[in-house]
Amino acid sequence: MTGDWLERVVEELRRPTPPSDGFDRRWRAALERPPARRTGPLLAIAAAAVILVTVWAGRSRRHPAPIEFLIDVPTARAVTLVGDFNDWDRRRTPLERVAGTTRWRARVPLPGGFYRYVFLVDGERWVADSAQPTTEDPDFGTAVSLVTVR
Repeated sequence: MTGDWLERVVEELRRPTPPSDGFDRRWRAALERPPARRTGPLLAIAAAAVILVTVWAGRSRRHPAPIEFLIDVPTARAVTLVGDFNDWDRRRTPLERVAGTTRWRARVPLPGGFYRYVFLVDGERWVADSAQPTTEDPDFGTAVSLVTVR
């Protein structure tokens, strides 16, 4: 009995039908028919698939991969990363000097989205990231970098 219902649905899906009132009426009638008795295993498999995808998607949003921000500033004593993702807080995301180099680095876990940011060098100088596209900040008129996280 399950096969008959499924075959009817597949047959209906394969049939080209122009939008019409009759089309809606036929589909409503098909959906209102009681399901066959042997749909239990099929529904269980579908429900398990939905749960697995939901858990996977939720886990990837809760534990985003860290994005690396890197800048080369030979004369800097301190570098901080400020942007949309940390409320432009000067203290929240300090960069660390990469040992034996003039580069500074921070790894920040960011969920998917679009972010504006700059590097703050020695607490005074705002420096856009030359490795990313930049735009002018509408509030302050300075260049800010743009990053898109997928």
